[in-house]
Order: sequence, then C-alpha cells, then structure tokens
Amino acid sequence: MKTFVFLFLFGFSFLFASAQMPTDIRGQIITFANGGYVGLAYARVELLFFDSRFPPGQQWRLIAVTTTDANGFYGFNNILPNFYSIGVNQAKTYNIQVLEIDHRYYTFQQLPQFQF
Repeated sequence: MKTFVFLFLFGFSFLFASAQMPTDIRGQIITFANGGYVGLAYARVELLFFDSRFPPGQQWRLIAVTTTDANGFYGFNNILPNFYSIGVNQAKTYNIQVLEIDHRYYTFQQLPQFQF
C-alpha cells in the first residue's frame, strides 16, 4: 500500500511539474502612412490555433479577439505555449510561437512588430 501511495503521489507531482504555464503576449501592428511607419489604430486582432483533429475548412480555431489601441499595440492573456497565427482585420495573418517564459524574470512575451 505504501508503494502504491508513493507512486501515485510521485506521478501526480510529475504531472504538475511538467505542465506548461500560460503566458501573456504583447505586440504591435504597424502600417506605412504619411511617409513613415505608424501603429495601426483600432484594428481587429485574432489569435488563431490550427487543430488538425477537425475536418478541413474547420481546423483554424479562434482562441481570442482584441482590438489594437491608438498606437497599434495589443495583447492576449493566459496563452499556452504553442504555435499560433495572428490575424489582423481578417486580411493578413502572421505565424508566431508562444514560448514558456520564466515568470520570475518576465511578465509577458514580446512579439515582433507586424507590418500591415
């Protein structure tokens, strides 16, 4: 009985130790206007995940939606590490990889600027 309890507790602790922690991601959408790059204000930004378990045409799953601020900045909270796409105004998509970060040193993952 003691061996069973030990193995059960060991396996349970391993499950939690190996679980990936969600992270927050932040980015900016920019566009070329008036001779320079500026943030794309109030654009619809979608976080999409490709799930091959679904039939063709239904594999892109909408995870979250937000809107950029006046300077083109946006963010998503509590995103699990994986590969995703960022969709902007349902016109362009950009592939990203969300990584597990060390929350002792970082509060979010900064994504590159995407030009729209």
